[in-house]
Amino acid sequence: MKVLLSTLNSKYIHTALSLRYLKAFAEKETDVEIEIAEYTINQNINHIIGEIYRKMPDVLAFSVYIWNVSEILSISEAIKMLLPDVKIVLGGPEVSFETESLIAENSAVDIVISGEGEISFAEVLVALRGEKPLSTVLGITYRDGDCAVVNPSRTELADLSEIPDVYSGDLEEYENKIIYYESSRGCPFNCKFCLSSTIKGVRFFDIERVKRDLKRFLDAKVKQVKFIDRTFNAKKAHAMEVLRYILENDNGYTNFHFEITAHLLDDEMMELLSTLPPGLVQFEIGVQSTNSETIDAINRTTDFERLSKSVAKLRSLQNIHLHLDLIAGLPHEDYRSFEKSFNDVYSLKPEKLQLGFLKLLKGSSLRAERELHGFKFIDRAPYEVLENRYMPYSDMLRIKDIEELVEVYGNEKDFEKTVSYMIENIYRSPFRFYEALSEYWRENGHYESPHSKVVQYKLLKEFAEKKHGSDIDMMTELLRFDFVRNTRSPNVPEFLGGKSGELSKEEKYLLLRDEEMRNRYFGDVDERDYNKLHKKLHFEKFKYSMDGEPLESVYMFDYSVSERELQKSRVLDIKDELERVMRCLG
Repeated sequence: MKVLLSTLNSKYIHTALSLRYLKAFAEKETDVEIEIAEYTINQNINHIIGEIYRKMPDVLAFSVYIWNVSEILSISEAIKMLLPDVKIVLGGPEVSFETESLIAENSAVDIVISGEGEISFAEVLVALRGEKPLSTVLGITYRDGDCAVVNPSRTELADLSEIPDVYSGDLEEYENKIIYYESSRGCPFNCKFCLSSTIKGVRFFDIERVKRDLKRFLDAKVKQVKFIDRTFNAKKAHAMEVLRYILENDNGYTNFHFEITAHLLDDEMMELLSTLPPGLVQFEIGVQSTNSETIDAINRTTDFERLSKSVAKLRSLQNIHLHLDLIAGLPHEDYRSFEKSFNDVYSLKPEKLQLGFLKLLKGSSLRAERELHGFKFIDRAPYEVLENRYMPYSDMLRIKDIEELVEVYGNEKDFEKTVSYMIENIYRSPFRFYEALSEYWRENGHYESPHSKVVQYKLLKEFAEKKHGSDIDMMTELLRFDFVRNTRSPNVPEFLGGKSGELSKEEKYLLLRDEEMRNRYFGDVDERDYNKLHKKLHFEKFKYSMDGEPLESVYMFDYSVSERELQKSRVLDIKDELERVMRCLG
């Protein structure tokens, strides 16, 4: 029996951990040989159908999520027409609920696995070989003629060590890809919008197994390991042991992404985090809303005051990339309430503010309350809420416009000085700044096509000129500073002053050959490397200091920072050094 496990990832750099678990567990429990074939939602669907057809599987099993369910159902329909005897099995969070209707509406689907699939999938393969009836396999719904038979549910795997190691072999397939990894399953919280609330309790993989896997990732120098633990720091001792291990074995390249709950961080954890090198870890922190009525309605455990203090401490360490999440469309959150939530979170100054929109996932508690809150949504993946009793669709559209500009002008940090100046000195509110900018973009048709980075700078300058012309000199200088800081070997566009701020060749030569300056900023760099370093340096004069004062300033931009660092260049004020070397020349 030839078995093919497949899915469509959302991006090429992603990998499906679920397929590897299913393959490893089933091959341990049976003598069936299983092949994995991963595709992406960006590939032509006919190409995928052709690739699967050429493999001629007897059993075709898909891992299904909201981003790929439509394509997988279409592929299943085509494969069933071409290979009528193939058994098609679906599993994953998107198909774990409403399984009877799924089979009734999709004649190509033979079996659906609900919940955790390792044991059920292995038993399905045994049944398909005729060694046991499908009626005895817990946790599945299967086709019997025109009927769907729903078997009793299966409890979760109690001992995660029963799942074989899936990273013991060659890791070449993960080159330039993200490894998705879990050290625990389940979540201690019960947020109504999340499917994790359907699984009670938290189970952990053995810490020695986790360390072995981490060692393999570090030795292979994979680019990123993204933990999919729902709350990585739910068990403090476990989290600290993982963090200590990656610190002790840091290879200077691999970084690790964790979802954490900020209010669980204590002084001991903060002390450990303070020792991490910049860029080794990223933390994603779900805030979702700061409206207390909203927090209660979604059954979320959040102490925003404690969370804010924890985030402030993390920010002060200057070594951890922080992602904070908000969700628009939640109960009791109207447009102005969302504005407050946005401003509260933006003021914490995360590296990335991820603004999402509520999705009523199958199986979630909030989906069952759709009439209570007046949720309007299209009942097909991704089930995104269009409007509710508290926020009309017109306001949701305004927030979508704002979200796009937060991605462009906020999260990339390419405009940090300029945007901060406009928020602090003109709008006094992050939300009102993005609201005004989004209205300008909408009025001028800028949402209708993508823009290069240079054009994004130009559009922000045009907005500043038309709306706040009296400050345009200062804002142009800030834009030029942002451009140079974030552009290696910058060719400053004319609308930002062109070459007007560059130092002369003589000035650059004197600075680079000055012994005092070299010792101050590059004392640990040997002669050979220092001679190469000048190619990664840029010098620029400005009419203003970057704290807003109308004082001429001179900065050196050092682009020799590592990929893991939280900035694209190191910026040094060298006005005094330039004046000194020029005096010596005179």
